[in-house]
Amino acid sequence: MDTEKEILLGRALDKVYSIGFGLEPEGELEKYFSEKLMVIGTTVDEKFSSLDGMRVLIANQRKQSQGMDIKFERKEVFRDFRGNGDVAIVVEDLVALININDDIIRLDIRTSLVLEFINGQWKLVHWHASKPEMVQSEKDTFGIEEWKQKTSTLEKLVEERTADLINKNRELEIESSLERVRTVAMSMQKADDLLKVSEIMYKELVALGFSGMRNALVQTFEEGEDYFLDYDYSDFTGGCKSRIALKGHATVEKFVKDIRESKQPFTELVINSEELEKWKAFRKMNNEAEDPRLDNISALYYYCYATGSGSVGISTYSPISDDKREILKRFRNVFDFAYRRYIDVAKAEAQAREAQTELALERIRAKVTSMRESGDLLDIVVSMRTEFVNLGHEAHYFWHMRWLPEFYEKAMTSGDGTRIGMVMTLPRKIHQEIPVINKWEKGNDPTVVYTMDVDAALNYVDQMVSLGNFTQIDPNAPGPDAIRAIGGLTFIMARTTHGEIGFSLPGIVPIPSPDATATLVRFAGVFDLAYRRFEDLKKAEQQFREAQIELALERVRARTMAMQNSHELADASRLLDQQVRGLGINTWGCAFNIHGEHDSTEWFSSEAGILHAYKVPRENIFLRYYEAALASNELHIEEFSGDECTAHYEYLCTIPIVGDALKQVKESGGAFPAKQVDHVAPFRYGYLLFITLEQVPGAHDVFKRFATVFEQTYTRFLDLQKAEAQAREAQV
Repeated sequence: MDTEKEILLGRALDKVYSIGFGLEPEGELEKYFSEKLMVIGTTVDEKFSSLDGMRVLIANQRKQSQGMDIKFERKEVFRDFRGNGDVAIVVEDLVALININDDIIRLDIRTSLVLEFINGQWKLVHWHASKPEMVQSEKDTFGIEEWKQKTSTLEKLVEERTADLINKNRELEIESSLERVRTVAMSMQKADDLLKVSEIMYKELVALGFSGMRNALVQTFEEGEDYFLDYDYSDFTGGCKSRIALKGHATVEKFVKDIRESKQPFTELVINSEELEKWKAFRKMNNEAEDPRLDNISALYYYCYATGSGSVGISTYSPISDDKREILKRFRNVFDFAYRRYIDVAKAEAQAREAQTELALERIRAKVTSMRESGDLLDIVVSMRTEFVNLGHEAHYFWHMRWLPEFYEKAMTSGDGTRIGMVMTLPRKIHQEIPVINKWEKGNDPTVVYTMDVDAALNYVDQMVSLGNFTQIDPNAPGPDAIRAIGGLTFIMARTTHGEIGFSLPGIVPIPSPDATATLVRFAGVFDLAYRRFEDLKKAEQQFREAQIELALERVRARTMAMQNSHELADASRLLDQQVRGLGINTWGCAFNIHGEHDSTEWFSSEAGILHAYKVPRENIFLRYYEAALASNELHIEEFSGDECTAHYEYLCTIPIVGDALKQVKESGGAFPAKQVDHVAPFRYGYLLFITLEQVPGAHDVFKRFATVFEQTYTRFLDLQKAEAQAREAQV
């Protein structure tokens, strides 16, 4: 025999006795006791063939042994191994020494055990315990003389007393269980504490011998809702709360009808093997947790009692007996107390919830009132998400979207909600191709829920990235792997006067929290106030911006009109650069280019100073800009980056004056831009060139308006030049 197996057998025997006699917690019960366990104990009723029976036996022994000090002495009588050493037969004599208030009681027990070696672990499959009579085999092998001393009357009396005691103990157990349920029910502090009631029911029913039980259930129904709440507890799930649609499964619809109309105080449902797949699909549609236990059963049984506007019950893998139905009925009667408590708690909770929601809305209103510029609208989106989550609602990304005729303007928080993560515009067709959202946008419903499986979610994000125009990007936005990991996306959106606000949830959530949806609608109303404030501020900012631009243009006009000779044109160029920069447009430099017959003359100015006028050939970029200025009055934009930008500056270094200046910058330790954007704004005599280091779409109109003003400047320059020529001619 394998020595290691013998060592493991010894350890397993120690654990079996220690757990079996209630000397240590049964946390490792399933490790050392087989699911197919057969036990024959020393009393009449100690006969069972399941782990649940063992749990009940252990629980009874613990109750009966409270206050006792029990020690065991073991003596091995027989040990044998069968089946290639994978089956062990062990017979042992036990002496239990029980200390009760310093009185020692000796109890002799003989145990016969059969263990199987399964997956590297010995597990008990059979246990027979008996109390051997105190006879000598050589004198009275069968103990006949001893048994003759017992009368049939005494045997009958013992049996009657034993049965009566068992019944009384059983009643005490049931009443104790019911009292524990009452205690938990009366300690409820919030509506969701019904899950605690479900938990205590499950544990007490298991302790009372409800073997093969899947879970304990509490359901509540609300008028006007298209779902009911299901509080489900088992050791497997650890407890969960689900919203179950009233329609979608014939058995559920019948159950709801019976409960609501109170036609049957007791309802029994059977989900047979043919209906199980549909049942599992229905549960998945309602976003219930996966339960692999349903994959290996032939039927599922529900036993529910109506109570108030809800029900209480259990589900099992096999039918239950009539006496267990009676026990369940008594649990239902106790639950009536819990349900009344639930109604009171739910009412108080709703009042407190309303106060919290109003306070959150008031904080958002205060934030709206304190807005000082239109950009503060994005802060309101972040504040809404913060308040929404603080109310206990789940929300990942939170957004505001404005619906314009051709596109959407959308701003989203980051995943943690602490800031704005992405700002973008999206084409309207991105939602026009989604029937659920397209119908909602054209209708009047206040909210819509759009669920996407993994493929649909990946497609949506891909379209958003490829078709969207982003002015701000969140580098921590989830990628394809993250979307696959969460199993898709769900969008919940509420209508505003100008578009929508909404939030996302991970996975497919067809029935999101109604409380969260209702709160989102109220937030949408407050956000409309913010948007009206935003429009007012935006209008004021536009007026102020227009005044700034006009003032800058007027300064250029004034300087132009004050020119006394053509040499002051360079000063006008510098003033142009200063005024553009003063408008918050961060230019790297400005130049104006005047077309000649074969080449052009250019004046360049920047924050560092002014260059003398220089000639540029009609080639390379200067040819492109020349042709663009002649072809159209629209702004022409070119972007250089990387090697292209390096080559661009190497070419500029070959041009006199400007090239000399650039070489001096490099020799003095300076660096050329790694990226730049050229904006060519044409006018009648040439074009203005504005160089920035990034795209500045908001400045395009300003560049064109300065080109118009500079046309006036150059006209003034030509007039002065002509006057100077006439004056010289007169002198000659």
